[in-house]
Amino acid sequence: MSNLTKLLIGVSVLVLMIFGFTGCERIDAGHVGVKVNLYGDGKGVDDVTEVTGWVLYNPISTKIIEFPTYVQHKEYKAIIEDGKLTSDESFVVNSKDGSEFHCSPMVNYSVKREKVPFIFGMYRVELDRIEEGFLKTSIFDAFRVVANSYNADALISNRQEFEIKVRQVLEKQLSPEGFVLQQ
Repeated sequence: MSNLTKLLIGVSVLVLMIFGFTGCERIDAGHVGVKVNLYGDGKGVDDVTEVTGWVLYNPISTKIIEFPTYVQHKEYKAIIEDGKLTSDESFVVNSKDGSEFHCSPMVNYSVKREKVPFIFGMYRVELDRIEEGFLKTSIFDAFRVVANSYNADALISNRQEFEIKVRQVLEKQLSPEGFVLQQ
C-alpha cells in the first residue's frame, strides 16, 4: 500500500468517525429543543434553549428533547364506551357544606418558550406526562379550594363567579412554573 492510499484511508476513517458521532435533529416549528447532557461535569439540562430548525449534537453524550410551545388542549373527563366507564379523569370536589360536585374541566394552555429548560429540568418528563401529573393535580386543587369556599346553593347559583375564581387560582399557580392558561 502506498502512503497516499494509507492517508486516504486514514482521512476517510476520521471523517466517518466525526460524522458517526454527530447527531442532527430537526426541531419543528412550534417546538423548542432542550439539550440534555448525559455525561461529564455538566450532566443535566443545559441552560441553552435550542431554536427551531436543525441542531447538531453528539448523540453519545447529549440528547435533544422536543417540547411543544403551541396551545395544547386537555380534557379531564369520564369516558364511557359501550355503556361502560373506561376512563374517569373527572374530579369530585366538595362544597363547604359537604355536597359533592363532579367536574370535567377542559383547559387550553401553552408553555413559555424561555421556561422550557426549567420545566423539563423540574419534571424530567415530556409534556403529556406533565398533563397527567402536575397539571392535573394543579387543576384539581384549584377546583377543590374554590369549591370549598362555597356552600352548595351558592356554588350552583354563582357558577360563572366560581369559574373565574378557579381560573385566577390556576393562573397564580401555573404562571411561575412557565405555563400560560389560554382558556
